[in-house]
Amino acid sequence: LSPTSTPDDLWFIFICGAVAICTMILPGISGSFILLILGKYDYIMKAVTDLNIPVLAAMAFGCVAGILAFSKFLHWLLGKWEKQTMIVLLGFVLGSLIKVWPWYDREVLFQAQLLRGGAAEELNLQIPGAIICCVAGVAMVVVLDILGRRSRKS
Repeated sequence: LSPTSTPDDLWFIFICGAVAICTMILPGISGSFILLILGKYDYIMKAVTDLNIPVLAAMAFGCVAGILAFSKFLHWLLGKWEKQTMIVLLGFVLGSLIKVWPWYDREVLFQAQLLRGGAAEELNLQIPGAIICCVAGVAMVVVLDILGRRSRKS
């Protein structure tokens, strides 16, 4: 992916911050990837390294403005079209699984010797931990839902 050529002006850094933080609110979309697409990822990382205060301030103010505006917009969407909005958010999550799912490309698995036994022992040791984390996550959601319903009744 070759980033596009964009201006280094502070107004554009502000916009990049606002857009990047909006994507960080949404599940399955990376703010860093958006900065890369906008051609500002390396520029922002260099500003962090060099402690370039004007650039970092423009980015921070953009992030604050973006998160305030987009969270209100998302709240409005959820209030008006809750099911449709949740379906779109679920689509973002499911769509991003193609990139983050480690067993998607079988050719990569064969190259890594995972299916031929090279690292099968390590993979098998990770499965119980993953299952435990999954069960713990579901349990937390159920407990929070029960607590939320109780607090609404009282």
